[in-house]
Amino acid sequence: MGHQMTPCSIWPGSISSEGYGRYWRDGRQVYAHRAAFEAAFGPIPDGLVIDHLCRNRACVNPEHMEAVSNRENTLRGDSPAARAARSDVCA
Repeated sequence: MGHQMTPCSIWPGSISSEGYGRYWRDGRQVYAHRAAFEAAFGPIPDGLVIDHLCRNRACVNPEHMEAVSNRENTLRGDSPAARAARSDVCA
């Protein structure tokens, strides 16, 4: 990344098995990063997900988040599928 990122803000509460901060509101589970993004920037547009630019799923710093398509979020990740998609060499 070309710019210096502010420190992560790690969710102090419950963390899901996938590593995301979460809590309960009105009988429903809420992901803390999604709530933080919406508090800072408004509703997440339909069809988009939140990408943690810092790659830390427990981070709730809105400056570390971007609303992107699920495909873009996957390609930015470090899964085997994402690495293969970025490669210019056939397996």
